[in-house]
Amino acid sequence: MSISADKAIVKRVKAMLKSGKYLYEALAEEGISSNRWYRICSALNISVPGPRGKIPTTYTPERVKIVKKRINSGELLKDVAKDMGMDPRNLARYCRNNGITLFTKKALAENYKKRGESMRGQKRKPYTSRNGEPLKRAQVLKLLKKGKSVDYIEGHSDASRHYIYALRKEFLEARTG
Repeated sequence: MSISADKAIVKRVKAMLKSGKYLYEALAEEGISSNRWYRICSALNISVPGPRGKIPTTYTPERVKIVKKRINSGELLKDVAKDMGMDPRNLARYCRNNGITLFTKKALAENYKKRGESMRGQKRKPYTSRNGEPLKRAQVLKLLKKGKSVDYIEGHSDASRHYIYALRKEFLEARTG
């Protein structure tokens, strides 16, 4: 191609980048490969800064509008995201980063209700058997009081060897001190 045609391509691509498109998206619209683009840039001795990356296909504003419409009509976020081939967490992150609010207050309340999350807004309960820490500590201390070895305790509890040694040291210091 001629230099004037190459300059015209560069001008059009720069305009697309300025409008917020990605480089590869602009190149796809121009119908040229990235290899050719870089050859044109080196031949004209220019550099074109702009957002680089692939064309966004999964999380686009158009698809998010569809998700938002379905959510606000009463469907669950995870079901809508699954139907559209999206991950609900990544979708939420995309919306958060781009300032998009998915839920109306009413839809959010209905979504929580459907998911059965009655704990929303309440304080967390103190440690119990759900996460095991206090019960594990009590179990290990009980076995240490009985004089059991570290190997025995490791085999009969879900505590790690390192955790058992730390509790044993604490236990022995309390006994002698």
